[in-house]
Amino acid sequence: MHQTASVPRTGLSIKTILPLGVFLFCLALWTHELLAENPVPDSVKQRIPVEWRFWLAKGLHVGAYAFLTVLAGWLPVPGKLFWGVIVLLVLHGVAGEIGQTFVDGRHGSTRDVLLDWAGIVIGLVVLQCGRWAFRRRATTDTQ
Repeated sequence: MHQTASVPRTGLSIKTILPLGVFLFCLALWTHELLAENPVPDSVKQRIPVEWRFWLAKGLHVGAYAFLTVLAGWLPVPGKLFWGVIVLLVLHGVAGEIGQTFVDGRHGSTRDVLLDWAGIVIGLVVLQCGRWAFRRRATTDTQ
């Protein structure tokens, strides 16, 4: 009789690795853009009306952190670790603005940190609304 050797499980699976990889990739990409000397190429910047540039840039801060927060909600981690990731995002907003003070042509902004935090709050609201909708659907499906 042929026996197969048992392979110890590490707990890592595609369901664990993929969300973590996507989250870390997006966080790294956003960090790169925050610390880039010229995050918007001139060819793109020229096509954006001057009066829109400020609002688009600030909206990007809010949207990026809201998106990262929603991604964090999909990480297969326990609740306490989820809140640790949220704290990481809060600190990332501060660190990104401090880091910009060391980049030529960039400067840190308290307003941008507040916008980053607003994005995190929006992301948390989106996650909570999604949870409520899921629970509501689950209770109506069982009735």
